[in-house]
Amino acid sequence: MKYLFRHPLLVFGLGIAAGYLVHKYRREILAATSGFTEKGREFVLGSQQHDVPGSCEECKD
Repeated sequence: MKYLFRHPLLVFGLGIAAGYLVHKYRREILAATSGFTEKGREFVLGSQQHDVPGSCEECKD
């Protein structure tokens, strides 16, 4: 097993296969990653809005 992953032709073939699949599904990959970034941005902005009123109340006390 260790020898197979060190064989240069196998590693080269795996790289070609990975490149082909990324090229073939590039639109789906970009759509998925942009969806994740939008959800992450909404999560961060939502958590900041919830923390601001709570921190102001703590300052008044």
